[in-house]
Amino acid sequence: MFGLVLIDRGFVVLDEPSALSHSRAMNRISDRPEHQFRKNMRSRLLMLVALPLLVTIASVVGLERVLERQLINDAMRHVMETRDVLQSELDEHVRTLKVEILGLAQSSILKEALQKGDMQALQSVLKAFSESYPEIDLIIANRDGKVLSSNHKLELKAVSDLETLHVPDLSGEVTNALSMHGCERAKGQPMVNSDVREATQPPARVLAARVGEGAIVIACERLDRDFLERVGKPLQMKLALVDEAHEHLLLAHSQDFPVHVRGRREESLLSEADGDLWAVAEFCPRLFTDTKDDCVIDAISAMSVLKLRNTVRKDFLLLLLPLLLVGGFALLWGGRLAYTLNETLDRLLAGFRRLETHNFEPIEPMRTGNELEEIGHGFNHAVEGLKERNHLRTTFGKYMTESVAAHLLSNQVKLGGDSLQVTVLFSDIRGFTSMSEKMDAQQVVSRLNEYFTRMVDVVMEHGGVVDKYIGDALMVIFGAPVPSGDDALNAVKAAVDMRKALAELNAELIERGELPIRTGIGLHTGEVVAGNIGSERRMEYTVIGDAVNLASRLEGCTKELGSDLVISESTYRAVQAHVQARLIDTIQVKGRDQAVRVYALDSVDSSS
Repeated sequence: MFGLVLIDRGFVVLDEPSALSHSRAMNRISDRPEHQFRKNMRSRLLMLVALPLLVTIASVVGLERVLERQLINDAMRHVMETRDVLQSELDEHVRTLKVEILGLAQSSILKEALQKGDMQALQSVLKAFSESYPEIDLIIANRDGKVLSSNHKLELKAVSDLETLHVPDLSGEVTNALSMHGCERAKGQPMVNSDVREATQPPARVLAARVGEGAIVIACERLDRDFLERVGKPLQMKLALVDEAHEHLLLAHSQDFPVHVRGRREESLLSEADGDLWAVAEFCPRLFTDTKDDCVIDAISAMSVLKLRNTVRKDFLLLLLPLLLVGGFALLWGGRLAYTLNETLDRLLAGFRRLETHNFEPIEPMRTGNELEEIGHGFNHAVEGLKERNHLRTTFGKYMTESVAAHLLSNQVKLGGDSLQVTVLFSDIRGFTSMSEKMDAQQVVSRLNEYFTRMVDVVMEHGGVVDKYIGDALMVIFGAPVPSGDDALNAVKAAVDMRKALAELNAELIERGELPIRTGIGLHTGEVVAGNIGSERRMEYTVIGDAVNLASRLEGCTKELGSDLVISESTYRAVQAHVQARLIDTIQVKGRDQAVRVYALDSVDSSS
């Protein structure tokens, strides 16, 4: 098994067989003695049969009453704890409203709208507030207390209708008050439903602030059903607000609250109402953070415990048949074990059948927590190893021909490399730096990907190996790791077809209104060392030698020589019978004492 890593856009082949590690899970299973496996299964079955029987005998006596009392006590404590949650919600809401009201009162937008009498701007302020706090009524009144506008449809005409509210005289102050009849003057008498006295409107907390020394901003938070539902839902608790000073007047309550229950302040008790048993607690919430706890209204939390009690009694009746239950449990568990074993074997067999058709889909291990589950995971590890090898071969095929990929996968390229006669091709985009300055990073990457896709397709069609990408440049090898005998000719054909593919790409770019791409291509044939460079643990397959450097120099001279495709004399000699080329210059390449004759490649004989 081989691993593949791309470093510097080259190939690294890891020759450690990872499939061996995948088989270790299977080895661990096979190393376990068969008698130990059977012994573990017998022990588990014995414990599963004996333990429930002992627990049943020890728990029947007195279990029902103990559980019932414990559950009810827990419910009683829970309803008392609701006080802290409700108080926290009340405090947090009023602190937030104070900050918002002061900020709104000091808002230059609001002041300007009031000075100009711009009702449209005033409505915009109200709309923005409603988007953040849809449950809060916001009222804006003039200096005399006449209501100018509100975010909700209220029948309130003047601030004086909120009888308990005292408006501050100076800006920067916030006053608050409790309105027992909501955000408007109460109309009519409390609604009476048989023996339940229920208010027509929920109470509300009202906060007021001055805009400068003139207008008044008022925020009204209704302590209604929605508020109580929001607080009580996470606790699975029913809440209500009552006015004990007016004969237990029900001010507001959450849905399905037992309206007939009664409580005592700062106590929890059991109360039967509406055919149910409720744990009830009554307490006095503090409505404002800066006022004393004067118990203006009471809060009641209620939790149904009838289902808990009935559940405990039902469980007690079930425990009267312990032997039948334990026997049935043992039979069910044995059947489950048999099912698990058969299901595991069936999944393994199905997995093996899929492998025969090169389908590397893993199986779903049975969640047993024992050896059966470990067998499933071991099989999946082995499948992953086979899938990795298949994926590796597919990945190699994206960069090189099938014969080259097979050569690398057979591990015939040793560390240190071999001396080979190859043809090296370098291709580079001219003026790429100035081109990229006119595009953003995403456009540059997209353009390069589009260009490289066309070029690499041509290279692979002619049996070339993409050695690496160097920015906008491409280095290709023909003849390594497996020489073909026509490597120079294949390289020349690839270069000519790359030029044709570039022309087609430029036609599309011009049609899209984009700048065309100009390239330079240089080829040279010579001896190189081809192999794995690096260490035994991590290496890169590439070629090294003077031939590589010369091919790169030739590509760099294409602009000066006036040709976009040039080949060295050694390449020309190898392909002269199949190409049309002309000598354009003899150049002195930096780093070489011997001058190099350079040919411009015009065409390749299509019949060759």
